Amino acid sequence: MDSIGRSRALPNGPDGVGRSVRSIVPDGEGGVWLGSDNGLSHWDQGTFERYTVQDGLPDNTVLCIVVDGAKRPWVGTSNGAACLIGGRLRTVRFASDFGSNYF
Repeated sequence: MDSIGRSRALPNGPDGVGRSVRSIVPDGEGGVWLGSDNGLSHWDQGTFERYTVQDGLPDNTVLCIVVDGAKRPWVGTSNGAACLIGGRLRTVRFASDFGSNYF
């Protein structure tokens, strides 16, 4: 929504936010982080960015997002966790088996 409450359409299709949005979290600066079956997306004042496994995300299925005190998104996926630090995704995995990395 914009500053007066109007909703906005997000990009759709293979380069869009995805069919199944599982998490929507404010970024603390007026934008929102969205987690879906199509990766991690950031929407801010008409600008849309998407992060996928090609960018370092452990898996494109994002299940949850939390923003820390430094306004960095921490992302839980079907294959581990990641944090976006300085525009780069840092991956955290606890074990090599699938079940231990499911957040």
